[in-house]
Amino acid sequence: MTISMMNPVRVNFAGVTPDGPTGIEVFDDANRPVDISNAANYRLTAAAGSPRNVKSAVKGGDLNLRRHFDRFGFPAAVQIGVKQHVQENDKRFETTNWTYNGPNGNATTVPQSYAPYMNILANKKLETSGPDFIHNLPWPSAVKAWDAFQKNPNLFSKTAAQLVAEETARITNSEYIQETVSAAYFQADLRLLKNRLSMVTGVRYEKTEDDGLGPLVDAGAAFQRLPSGAFARDAQNNRIRVPAAGAAGSMAELRVTRKERAYRATRAYDGYYPSLNLSYHATDNFQIRLGYAQTYGRPDFSRIIPNATISEANLTELQYNDPSVVRGTINIRNTALKPWSADNYDLSLEYYTDQGGLVTVGVFRKEIKDFFGNVVKLATAADLQELGFEPNYVGWTLSTQTNTDSAQVNGLALNLKQSLGRLGSWG
Repeated sequence: MTISMMNPVRVNFAGVTPDGPTGIEVFDDANRPVDISNAANYRLTAAAGSPRNVKSAVKGGDLNLRRHFDRFGFPAAVQIGVKQHVQENDKRFETTNWTYNGPNGNATTVPQSYAPYMNILANKKLETSGPDFIHNLPWPSAVKAWDAFQKNPNLFSKTAAQLVAEETARITNSEYIQETVSAAYFQADLRLLKNRLSMVTGVRYEKTEDDGLGPLVDAGAAFQRLPSGAFARDAQNNRIRVPAAGAAGSMAELRVTRKERAYRATRAYDGYYPSLNLSYHATDNFQIRLGYAQTYGRPDFSRIIPNATISEANLTELQYNDPSVVRGTINIRNTALKPWSADNYDLSLEYYTDQGGLVTVGVFRKEIKDFFGNVVKLATAADLQELGFEPNYVGWTLSTQTNTDSAQVNGLALNLKQSLGRLGSWG
């Protein structure tokens, strides 16, 4: 609920201390005191709501088999497994707004028009800390206002602009995606050199398939076109609107230019991810660890759920047929965005003292490729095909995310752990 003072006021802070003021004084333009605990001094102008409806369904299963072997003269085991994971996300967000009309259509009527929707907390202390002057403020009650609205539907209304904005937000935030991840792996465990050397190695294959729906926005759909594709124009060189589009900013125009879940895109990618980990006991107290693994990170759903906005330039037919003129801009989520991947190398030396202490020195390197980055470029046929978009937008300015740079991270880790028990009770 949107609340404001009936008239402009001036606020003085009183009794200022290092912890803040201990009181306030409020005056109107005529320097007369204003009682901020009186609901009659406030005005209700509008109300808003943000319904959220998000459904997420996940199903999956996995099967793992492990077999131990002792016939080779050293302990060994192999393990295989398969897994499938399917996730569906169905998101619908809305933003609703109302204009307060007041009883009998008079929004300025006070206090009767406003007091019924206030929780007047005078003479009652709130269960909060803070200076006394905040405890006697009137607080709006959305519950009381809603109950009154149900009894009197004329109390709040929506303007045509509010209805268009509400429907725009609903379509823009209506998205769906289904992601299926299928995987299989093989792993081997070996203990060699009289159990001094332990090795765990394997490889994982994984395939990801995405199918998503999102909004498609094309402002140019509100205008008529010539056979060449350029905008049709009147004698004053203004673009001629499609009759179904109605007036600019109307609900009719919205229906023509903004389509709910009209942009669909599917994609799939797969890869192999190997790993190797070695652990060698050089002595009873000294151990060397060496590891390699290829890892990856998928893009969030918010990066790949289809969403496209087409902004076409207001070109004449001559400009439209000039290949050197950029026709417009496409802002689009890249549904073909691949996961970033990294080759990880780790080496550590570990020494265990006889008293239970530990000293380790470790180094690591991560070589990362296919970072997610923003890109603005002229669209090629290959770009549009990858994004699942029509080829007639070749040469338009394309704004999206893509897999771009690589990076390297190097690190050193030191660790020292030792009991101080030998120092006596103090240690």
